[in-house]
Amino acid sequence: MSNQNYTLDIISHHPKFNSKSLRKYYVDGIETVGAWGDEPFEIKFKNNTWQKVQVKLSVDGTDILSGNKASTDIDKNMWVVNGYGTLSLKAWPETNNGGAAFVFTSANNSVAINTHGDMSSRGIIAAAVFVEGHVEPIRLTPVPVVIDNHHHHYLPYSRQRTDWYGPVWTSNTIGGLGGGNTYGSSTGNTISTSSVMSYNSNTLGGAIMDSCDLSDDSGEATKSLESLVSVGAGQHVDQKITYVTGLIKPVLTETVRVRYLWWDELQSKLVEHNVPAQHASGFPGDKGKNIDLGGTPRIGDYKSTFPRQQVPVYSRV
Repeated sequence: MSNQNYTLDIISHHPKFNSKSLRKYYVDGIETVGAWGDEPFEIKFKNNTWQKVQVKLSVDGTDILSGNKASTDIDKNMWVVNGYGTLSLKAWPETNNGGAAFVFTSANNSVAINTHGDMSSRGIIAAAVFVEGHVEPIRLTPVPVVIDNHHHHYLPYSRQRTDWYGPVWTSNTIGGLGGGNTYGSSTGNTISTSSVMSYNSNTLGGAIMDSCDLSDDSGEATKSLESLVSVGAGQHVDQKITYVTGLIKPVLTETVRVRYLWWDELQSKLVEHNVPAQHASGFPGDKGKNIDLGGTPRIGDYKSTFPRQQVPVYSRV
């Protein structure tokens, strides 16, 4: 569940929604959004803290950098997000300059089933967040020693010998004025994650598994692949990839997750759980509000799973 430290949002790139965030409903103990068929979308991770973090992103249990089954193991395939920064991704990174768009589709066309074949995390988009576990050691710099050359039995306080040594911070400071960790050139050897990819050029590959778990996390019976929603590979979109310096010793701090369902399935759950529709703001004079078509069926090139029965109107965005 998104919290004050880190948030995970799904941005629709369906032409009907003008790049708006899909509304998250708390259903079955997890934040959930509703998906339309063949709907391209973007994943937006926001770091609301002052410190730089590294992130591993999972879609349907697939690491979007490698195409392998996602894990929280520490490796070089991690994204870097600066303090109060945002990571926005709209495609599977097939090259350094772009890749196949994220798109909601039927499970038989999903990337997960066509790479590693494990569908146990279908319907989940997750971000594993790592923080800096390295603590820069304190450098002890001796204070100059002053020795009095006179041989009196008693020395005035101002002329007494001084041999006190105390901790003095060097240029390798921690938590400086910039709001983040500052490391100098004398930090010594680091693990492989000291130079990590903010994007990775690995292509997706792998074999289709003969069998997979198609039951969702609510315990429902196995369904056909065509009826289940998953994330597939859409048309090529541009997405620039760069390399940056990461953390010295990343440590997993938490995982942020968002679930997605077909929109009509989510609406049914909202009715079942009696989740109220959005109430009026109380400021009807506000400008810039476009028409809300509510439950009106969408007709066009994009498929939708809009319910035709009369149900309370819930907003997708």
